[in-house]
Amino acid sequence: GNRPLFLPCDVTDTAALQAAMARAAAAHGPLDVLVANAANDTRIKADDVTEAWWDDSQAVNLRHYFFAAQTAAAMMRPRGKGSIIMFSSITWMMGLPGIAPYVSANAGIVGMARALGETAPLLMIGMRAFIASPPSGVTDPATALPVQIFLWSDEIDRAFVEKTSAAIIVLLVFMLLMNG
Repeated sequence: GNRPLFLPCDVTDTAALQAAMARAAAAHGPLDVLVANAANDTRIKADDVTEAWWDDSQAVNLRHYFFAAQTAAAMMRPRGKGSIIMFSSITWMMGLPGIAPYVSANAGIVGMARALGETAPLLMIGMRAFIASPPSGVTDPATALPVQIFLWSDEIDRAFVEKTSAAIIVLLVFMLLMNG
């Protein structure tokens, strides 16, 4: 197998991030999986957040997720397969005080992963973009269902849950057939 490869990179520098991903692919072959999981949850009072602090926080907690996924998708698309995994903190569901920029970024990660996972070009080539978030207990739906499907069904008006669930199953079967 391949030896571990450590490439230091400032994820807030998009060009450096993309170059590091290209170097990794050159060293180990085509990219199969992207795991996005860099963050900083520095505590700060909302009154103390400046525009520059906000921008820096979003750069380290959100922006690189999108550009890493964009770069990974471009690398995966020619081979027609790959997985993009985005880790997010559950703080966005809790609204904890003192970390509003971090909480906002994590809500953004969830929305971004949902949007990327729902786009036809990614589905057609069999890529999956989803949030890996720890379940809160053994009865949490995330323990039995893929988190993305749970989030989709939870957002839909109750009258359409069955239809949405059936549509998701059809999409999953289609993806399985496309990926052999």
